[in-house]
Amino acid sequence: MIEQGIYQFLAANVAISAIVGTDVFEQAFPQDTDMPLVVFSSISSTPVNSLDGENGLQIRRFRFRSYDATGRGARTLQNAVRSAFSAVATGATFPDGSVLQAARIMLDIDTPFEPGPGGTIYCSALDIELSFVPS
Repeated sequence: MIEQGIYQFLAANVAISAIVGTDVFEQAFPQDTDMPLVVFSSISSTPVNSLDGENGLQIRRFRFRSYDATGRGARTLQNAVRSAFSAVATGATFPDGSVLQAARIMLDIDTPFEPGPGGTIYCSALDIELSFVPS
């Protein structure tokens, strides 16, 4: 599954792991987790059809939320996520075996801060549309 490949890809990235260690999560993060951290989730998918019907190519939009105790820290982490996907070449294979065809930034936003455990939490969100052939 592409989600496992994305997790492994983010966790293995030197710039991201230097900031969050192993704190990369799918969907949500555990309540007792320290900041900073990254959470990603699939937010939409678009079926790809050809004259022969549905084909193997998938297009899915993922949201990557970067959390930290400061707005600057959340933005720095988000930039590391952006750079990681920008550096991936077309035709690259994710750790799960899915083959990337394209990665396109769809949204880049800083969300309002919110109260959290131990103080305020800041979040920068990045939506990336991935076109890929699953393993």
